[in-house]
Amino acid sequence: MHLTVQQLINIYCDINRPTTREHARAIVDRALSTASHALRINISRSLGNNSPGALAFGRDMLFDLPFIADWQAVRENRKLLIDENLRRSNQKRRAFDYQPGQKVLKRRPGILRKLGGPRFDGPFDIVSVHVNGNATIRLSPSVTERVNIRRLKPYRE
Repeated sequence: MHLTVQQLINIYCDINRPTTREHARAIVDRALSTASHALRINISRSLGNNSPGALAFGRDMLFDLPFIADWQAVRENRKLLIDENLRRSNQKRRAFDYQPGQKVLKRRPGILRKLGGPRFDGPFDIVSVHVNGNATIRLSPSVTERVNIRRLKPYRE
């Protein structure tokens, strides 16, 4: 939404450069109202190919027609999208049971560039594995860290 408002302000300023504070406020108000209207009429896949405005106001956002929402279909469509996203996410997971004493690598946090240094630190020893999907690893003889197993990768020598 912020990007849309910024683009609209740039367009309105290019067309007619503001000369007074009131004129600048009018441009901002126009950009905000245009952006909010655009967001309301935008058709969303997660809403069953309906617009948020039509669902909220019970009217078609482009034509002056009543709109009757099929809320059951919207719920079912959202559930199908959630299930599909979970299925796709679970396909990428590795089935692996970590054991205490095993060596692992820990993924570095943040966004890494393709050619920027290593993506993992380690190897570290696993001290214990917890039932909530975390493992405690030993970083040094006196320091341990509890890490989610999604950030771990088995170390292969």
